[in-house]
Amino acid sequence: MTLINILKSTIIASLTTSFASAWNSWVTEPNLHSEYVWIGDEKNPKAIFTVLVESDRDAETDPLLIWTNGGPGCSSLSGFINEHGPFVIPQGESNLKKNLYSWNKNANVLYIE
Repeated sequence: MTLINILKSTIIASLTTSFASAWNSWVTEPNLHSEYVWIGDEKNPKAIFTVLVESDRDAETDPLLIWTNGGPGCSSLSGFINEHGPFVIPQGESNLKKNLYSWNKNANVLYIE
């Protein structure tokens, strides 16, 4: 994984809180949902960013996989963009392409940032 791809995935996530709807303006599959899940209390509010990618096969009956990357500075969105998500950014290119080997071919995948 290159630093440029990590930066691209971070920029994509920071552009909008609902980047799935932005992508859905030009991509009809897969069905993506993104949101902040608020945790903590009024004095110390915190949020966790999540992206749910529905299964291409059968979202109602297929299993749910939960993906988190570990370690400081290791974004789960890098797995979403560079590894097993529905889209990839091929090395040397700047546009998203459909990932032929995406995990959501057979399962619902929840990425937790």
